[in-house]
Order: sequence, then C-alpha cells, then structure tokens
Amino acid sequence: MTLANIDPASAQAVIAHADAYGEHSITVVTVYGAAVPVDGRWLRIDFAPGPVAELRLGMKRIAHRPGYETPFADPVATGTIRPREP
Repeated sequence: MTLANIDPASAQAVIAHADAYGEHSITVVTVYGAAVPVDGRWLRIDFAPGPVAELRLGMKRIAHRPGYETPFADPVATGTIRPREP
C-alpha cells in the first residue's frame, strides 16, 4: 500500500487493519527495503510531516477467530458478540 502524509507541518498516525473482522494477521511490513516483523491484527504507522512511503504487508490468513475488536477499545469488552439487552 502507498501512504502519504499530505500535511507539511504535522506528524500523523494511521492504523492499518489486516481485515474487517480480525481473522487475519499482519506478519511483516517492508518499507524502504527493510522488513520488520509484526504479528498482529493491525499496525500503527507514524509519519513525519510530508513523506510518502510504499509498504508491503505479509499476511497470515485465518490466524484468529473473527470478532469486533479494534485497536481503540478494551479487548476484554469487545471480543464477544452479545444480544441486545431487553
């Protein structure tokens, strides 16, 4: 994937998800020719002001049970699908 921080004055962060329901896992990210092991459902990329980077992501399919977890929520509270309360 190609990412760009178009803000010339501020650093930015991006969260890349392996897939919508967390089944897959990102195993490695290659940027500027350097491979970095990851092992997770999502990846945070921090950009200085103004750069463009091409990232290649290695993936392992069906590595986790599907769920609604996000990098922003408490994983204990969001991992289970429950019916509505009456």
